Amino acid sequence: MSSTITRAKTLSLAKITKDYSMEYRRVAVSLVGLLLAETLWFAYAGFRLRFINAGGAGHFGVLSKCTGNVCLGPIGVPPFYISPITDLLTFVLPAIWALVFVAPSFARELESKSVRFTWTQGIRRNQWLGSRLLPGLIGAFLITAVEDVETNRWIYPHTIGIFGPWQMFEFRDASIVGIAVLLVTVSVFFSILIRRTLLVVLLTAVAYLILLFGVAVTEPILLTPKSATVLAGYKPVVMLSLGLTQYSGEPIPPEAQFVSETILTKRGTPVSNAYMLKVYQTCSSRAYPETPGQQKPNDAIILGQGPNFIRYQQLDDQCLSSYHFYNKFSYQPSYRFWELQWIYAAITGALALFVLAMSFSFLRRVEP
Repeated sequence: MSSTITRAKTLSLAKITKDYSMEYRRVAVSLVGLLLAETLWFAYAGFRLRFINAGGAGHFGVLSKCTGNVCLGPIGVPPFYISPITDLLTFVLPAIWALVFVAPSFARELESKSVRFTWTQGIRRNQWLGSRLLPGLIGAFLITAVEDVETNRWIYPHTIGIFGPWQMFEFRDASIVGIAVLLVTVSVFFSILIRRTLLVVLLTAVAYLILLFGVAVTEPILLTPKSATVLAGYKPVVMLSLGLTQYSGEPIPPEAQFVSETILTKRGTPVSNAYMLKVYQTCSSRAYPETPGQQKPNDAIILGQGPNFIRYQQLDDQCLSSYHFYNKFSYQPSYRFWELQWIYAAITGALALFVLAMSFSFLRRVEP
């Protein structure tokens, strides 16, 4: 008597991924719907945000009628709800695919132990993991790529004059695509490690916040900033509540990202904010003595008027100049924008590959 051993047919990764995608067609429909929704909103928001700051708070001019910083045309202000909703979508969209679709569905399969049946149907563990990862990675890429194209086309051109080209750095171009892809791999790793759906979603959200914070904090100093040192020729405005000192006319190139500013003596010694305030008060008391029964010269300075305004101002400037203060400005030049974008894309991509390797390794230890 002969016996025949029947082996389960090994399926290809493409076939398994296709079957998984067809089984969860609602996920594909959700992706299309999400892409359509973000396109419609950003198009509408771009239409309503076609105003840029043309001369101070509350003054807006039509973008198509602006040349440089000179804007002509009717005055208007976008609806109050446009900016908050646009900012919220910009913040949420890179993480929504991992948080709403990838992490819950992946963790649920492991938590319910339904993978036991799958792994007995000729589907190896690596194939099972790959078939779940591919739709997640593609979805994350599509959502962030579409968002980036649309915000660069409809949103940022209308606010670039206010916030500069470095605005929303961590939500733009290559860096946000890398963050979204990395977030999918992190959610999968947490699912394998923890196998608790709600906890996986929460940890994935925390990971997203950490990634954004890390990019925002390290981006200005990841590459050594360039600096420019000039003789202080204008009065500082000391902001004690923020611990900052602001100056007008910063000598940094156009579209550069301001990083920091330091007040120096002529010997190059940093000057503390408290000492600078004391100097400013001393010079002001000498240049603007109060006259009984008359308007205070200090008030005249604020109003930009008064019979002796020019003389008072000259005395104040001479007093400040006698201290020979210098201002050292640190900044990132505009040409480093894309350099930093690709650096962060490379970092997140390398981390994603590492997390993927860890996921495949840990999956072998999961009890069927």
